Amino acid sequence: MNKLLNINNLVYNIYSYIDIYDIINYSLINKINKINLLNYKDNNIYELSLFDYYYSKIWTNLKFSLNLSFSKINNVDLNKFNKFYKLNLSCCYNITNVSILKNVKILILLGCRNITNIMGLGLQKYLDLSYCHKINNIINLNNVHELILRDCSNLYYLPYNMKNYKLNISYCYNIHDITPLINIKHLYIYECYNISDFQINVLKYNKVNIYSNFINS
Repeated sequence: MNKLLNINNLVYNIYSYIDIYDIINYSLINKINKINLLNYKDNNIYELSLFDYYYSKIWTNLKFSLNLSFSKINNVDLNKFNKFYKLNLSCCYNITNVSILKNVKILILLGCRNITNIMGLGLQKYLDLSYCHKINNIINLNNVHELILRDCSNLYYLPYNMKNYKLNISYCYNIHDITPLINIKHLYIYECYNISDFQINVLKYNKVNIYSNFINS
């Protein structure tokens, strides 16, 4: 057993000096190398092309990234991409339901103006829903580490259980009450002119770091 562990450690050390894409391509034709790669872990995020998306299905132990911004993919297509660590779907107007992407840790949906269903989300480290104008309920997003909601014009109310480390609601003009956000660490409220000084002071009292263009904030 110890000998096997030593061999694996040697293989993984070698991996650290070789381009990961070369290792993956070799693994596709070499069973032993494929097994070794299935147990290999590092903290890098590897960018894939659309044609290589299936790598994320095979080597779920690795962190893969894919940029599909401004593409014509739809809800059905998303099943291909639910194993990615990072996924950029900015301005993909044919998408309405992203629940299947619940395990994507860094998810960028900026400008996806037709999204209405986000109920499967909430496990992300970073989630950008800026300019998603049909979203009106974020109750399931309370634990997303960094949540970006810039200019979500249909968002009127914020739930009381928000515990995000960073929350950006800048340009959300229809939000009038931020007092539920006492557990947020960093709050961005640029151009949110319907928020009162009293509310800002309540959050400051609770040690929320507030970033805005208000002179007295």
